[in-house]
Amino acid sequence: MKITTLNDLAIPLVLKAETKEEKKILNLSLFCRENKQFIFDKLHTHGALLFRGFDIKNTSEFDSVATNLGISLLNYKGGDSPRDKINKDIYTSTHYPPHLSISLHNELSFSSFYPGYLLFYCKVPPIEGGETPIASGRSILSDLSNDLIKSFKDKKIKYIMNLHNGYGAGKSWKECFETDNVNEVERILTQKKANYSWSNNYSSLKIEEVVCPIIHHPVTGEEVFFAQADQWHPSNLDKETYHALKEFMNEDDFYHNCKFGDDLEIPNKYLEEIREKVSIHKISFPWEENDLMLIDNILTLHGRNPFKGDRKVYVCMGNV
Repeated sequence: MKITTLNDLAIPLVLKAETKEEKKILNLSLFCRENKQFIFDKLHTHGALLFRGFDIKNTSEFDSVATNLGISLLNYKGGDSPRDKINKDIYTSTHYPPHLSISLHNELSFSSFYPGYLLFYCKVPPIEGGETPIASGRSILSDLSNDLIKSFKDKKIKYIMNLHNGYGAGKSWKECFETDNVNEVERILTQKKANYSWSNNYSSLKIEEVVCPIIHHPVTGEEVFFAQADQWHPSNLDKETYHALKEFMNEDDFYHNCKFGDDLEIPNKYLEEIREKVSIHKISFPWEENDLMLIDNILTLHGRNPFKGDRKVYVCMGNV
């Protein structure tokens, strides 16, 4: 197996199958099981690993790789991105409109419950675009201003999500929590220690959760930028969408919004600074059929570029 990088990219580190025997999925699963320490050492150094050239035939074989890495898979209950559930723990990467980009973020960083690791599996690469760009949270943090870092550490971020009951912008609360059982939704939110309120006989649900946007990695101990305030804030919307929404609702009722933990507004200059630094450190590479990318979700942000043609990328997430 060849270990390299893509051109001069700092991440991801590539583990590429070169022989016919290496390409067999059985051998990839066996390699993962027998070399977990090596793989996670490399992952914690580079932030993302790309397994390329292996014959991964379906999502079941994709699942076996995650299992052999020792990752306990999680469901996506409470997640905000539109996805289809393929089986118990595997989802489509997103159904966000293909002509739009998804800004880089750490998965579920708007919550106190988030996965440590993500696995992406590309079964069908798009004709054009559709990359899953990544960026180092360590590098982004090192470039952010001291004022921004101090404000985020001191005040934290309050993420606000408004979920409808079947009609409206974004996901419904039933889609978000994969259930129509109100008690189950409340159990999950109580476990997260999130504030929530129902309105109009469960026709809508408002969730507020205050989290720290700069955290320490549980293995390496280093500080990293771990947030998606720039993505959730209304300033991230295009002008047409923003003004259309403002015609019939307040910003606090948007699908997404965020403020400082003390309810003060986050200065636009901070949000623009984050977007600028993320853009500087953003790395894109084209998907190839059967690519599998392992991401340390705390060290590495990810997103999605616009695309044309069919695109089948699946994702699972979990902890070790």
